[in-house]
Amino acid sequence: MRKLPALFGCLLLTACLPSVTVVPRPEPVDNTKVLALINSLSNELGDFKSKGRLTDYETAHPGLGYSKRYETSRAPLFIDVYAFNMGIGDLPDGVASDLFAAVYKKNLEELKAFYKGGLRDVREEMVTYRGLKFKRAKFVIVGDNHELGGLESSMFLTIHHNSILKIRASNIPLRLAGDGEKLTAAFMKALAGDMAKMKK
Repeated sequence: MRKLPALFGCLLLTACLPSVTVVPRPEPVDNTKVLALINSLSNELGDFKSKGRLTDYETAHPGLGYSKRYETSRAPLFIDVYAFNMGIGDLPDGVASDLFAAVYKKNLEELKAFYKGGLRDVREEMVTYRGLKFKRAKFVIVGDNHELGGLESSMFLTIHHNSILKIRASNIPLRLAGDGEKLTAAFMKALAGDMAKMKK
């Protein structure tokens, strides 16, 4: 069993800006590969476009990396891509390690808490795009204050190029879930294509 770094217990990745308790580190966090990964992603992926601006969590909270938002005019759906390394210098690629399982569990539990009483269903599955594996959690959310008949959101997680990559596809109305699924799949295929081009 791979021993998880002690730092992991202090980090909390939520649906948007991560909420964390920062532990002072004697050495700076090496985020070179994290930054290289998110900068390698095209500003157009499938039917989604990004303005190319990164949200920087790394400067204030070393180890929490960066995010990039993508939007589409074809549906009320947006996708946020997060890349981070939690200050860990050696991350195993893929979805099979104990470290990945712990990161996935933490993010899953935080999202369940985020959606609270509106959460109706969570479905988990392994998915593969362009030969790269991700673990997906799909959330169905039904609230009292909107007229959309419920919303669907997904989280995809993997480890690649010494970076943890989290993709959040957020808030597609259930009545448009079929369209949202197609748009999200096309986005993920394009993203995985960019990821596969990176050298180790």
